[in-house]
Amino acid sequence: MTRKPERVTVEDMRQHVRNLCKKHAISLQAVDRGRRAYAIPEFHEIGIPLIRSAISYATAMHEIGHHRGHHQNSRRTMVRERWAWRWARSNSLIWTPAMERSSLEALEWYASRVAKIDRKQAQIRRHERAHDKGADR
Repeated sequence: MTRKPERVTVEDMRQHVRNLCKKHAISLQAVDRGRRAYAIPEFHEIGIPLIRSAISYATAMHEIGHHRGHHQNSRRTMVRERWAWRWARSNSLIWTPAMERSSLEALEWYASRVAKIDRKQAQIRRHERAHDKGADR
């Protein structure tokens, strides 16, 4: 799906991200590169690089998608990632072929590592449950 209205500037994209973060009370933090972007829904925070292109805008929208999109409480990484990208596609001012390629590359990166990521997250959940049980005593 490619959407290209009249003319969307980088400043329009930046303002759109700022407005969404303000509207949904998401704290916006700066990171130095797109590969370091993150979302921490529990703390209402995202970290994104400065928006300089449609690609960094897509990354920002994806991170907001981790706060606003469906299925973000799934235990499965790929479910969360796919739905965050779906949210980004649906809510962006534009969606270009380059943005689509970037989203597919990100999903491929996760797909190649998902078993390890999901195992690590399961270990963390088990540790948190054990810690919570100990705190109840």
